[in-house]
Amino acid sequence: RSQLLPNSRQNTPWQVLYDSQDNWVFITTKGIDCATFHYVLQNRLAQRWNTSPIPHADINPHGPPCHERCSLTGEGVLGFIYH
Repeated sequence: RSQLLPNSRQNTPWQVLYDSQDNWVFITTKGIDCATFHYVLQNRLAQRWNTSPIPHADINPHGPPCHERCSLTGEGVLGFIYH
């Protein structure tokens, strides 16, 4: 389908918005500015996201996360939370 992104892991609307680091866009879409977003990301979410596996029936809940197989980054998770 021509309406779909050719690669769902590259150049998504969220990635373009995040890469812009435009305070006006962040405030309009998330309700917070870039500095606040990064504060929450670095001080609250990133460590837990990067060290905890996502619960699923076929994984070891005490094993290391497999970031190379994960299509959602910590930035993406936080973007969803604030959206």
